[in-house]
Amino acid sequence: HLSLRRQRQMCIRDRLVKIRAKLKEGASVTFEELFEATSVKLEKIVTFMALLEMIARQEILLKQSTPYGRITITAYNLKEDDADAEYMDE
Repeated sequence: HLSLRRQRQMCIRDRLVKIRAKLKEGASVTFEELFEATSVKLEKIVTFMALLEMIARQEILLKQSTPYGRITITAYNLKEDDADAEYMDE
C-alpha cells in the first residue's frame, strides 16, 4: 500500500506533466505504457483523471478499437504551460 505521504503527492497536475513528457518522446502511447510495474490503483485513477482533463483541453486523442481493448493515447495539441489552469484536485 502507498504511504500517506506518497498518496498526497499524487495529483493530476503532476500526472499531466509526466503524460506530456511521455507523448513528446513519441507521438502516441498505450495506457499501460504510462505506468511502472509497481504502480498502484490510485496512480491509475489519477492518471485517468488527468487524461480526461487533457481530452477536455483538446491536447490528446484516445482510441479504443474494442470494448475492454487497449487504449491508445495520441498527442494532438499538447500544452507547454498550464500554470494558470485549475484542476479538480487542487
